[in-house]
Amino acid sequence: MPEPHLIAAFANVLDAEGRLDELDREMKGLKETLREHPKLVYVDIPNATVEDMLKELKRDKHQGQIVAFHFGGHAGSKQFIFEGAQGGKIMVDGEELVRFLGTREGLQLVFLNGCATAPLVKSLLAEQIPYVIATKYKVQDKMAADLSIAFYEEIAQGKSIGLAFAAARSQVNLVMGNKREIVIKAEAGNGKPESADATTFRDEILLRKSTKPTTEDEDLPWGLYYQPGLKVESAYLFEKEINADIHLKDKSGNSFILELEELERAGQREIAELLVEKKKRFEIALIYEQDPGRMFSYEKQLEGINEQLKNLKDKLS
Repeated sequence: MPEPHLIAAFANVLDAEGRLDELDREMKGLKETLREHPKLVYVDIPNATVEDMLKELKRDKHQGQIVAFHFGGHAGSKQFIFEGAQGGKIMVDGEELVRFLGTREGLQLVFLNGCATAPLVKSLLAEQIPYVIATKYKVQDKMAADLSIAFYEEIAQGKSIGLAFAAARSQVNLVMGNKREIVIKAEAGNGKPESADATTFRDEILLRKSTKPTTEDEDLPWGLYYQPGLKVESAYLFEKEINADIHLKDKSGNSFILELEELERAGQREIAELLVEKKKRFEIALIYEQDPGRMFSYEKQLEGINEQLKNLKDKLS
């Protein structure tokens, strides 16, 4: 299977007043995290002009393989600021950029890490982009870099889009020293938000309208938006490595996965699938749990499940 590609464009302005001091750190953080990833091809565009971005997105080697596009820089509800080919800066129409991204076959995630990009979410979803990360209002430069770097660090470790986003949210909250919420919601096909009880992402992240908060610290501006019916907690940018604990070996020593026919013939397939599902659920619960006692309980449960899987492996080897 061809490796998925992630393209990131970073556009700063050269004048001292408008320059984003943390954008270079964001670019460096993503490069350090993703450039040598074994499952993902990462290409960044520093000092991005529109021409640079279009040229990279249209390269033959990327076609049909771009799973994510990331933008870092100045933005607004209707436009993006790119660097000019001859210096300076140029304003780029946001809707036109959205329409172009909609022509990139296979694109799964668009992350618009600039100020007030959420008004473009409906257009991106209308272009059948499955997942969008955008901001409801003006964002702090440092916070934008922190969230972006944390998100892709989690993605690089094999987390789903939803879990990576939730983990990045928590990390930003920890650094800030207070609890804030990032909105995760589904958009209906007609571009209007679904009702508040229609879709949720975990119990503690409630679905609600994306409106500007009444106070600066009511919540964080980033939201993860997605097409109705999709599950952000099980959406991955690249094929996840299968845990060694759920690999078995046949008599010749060749590795095979739990769902193969050998297990079914051995009458163990259903047991194995249930164990793997339980393992996954306890691992997810452990990520979100804060109570030390419950964390210890989940860890013990995982130890027991791993032991059962090991015993199953021994029986079939």
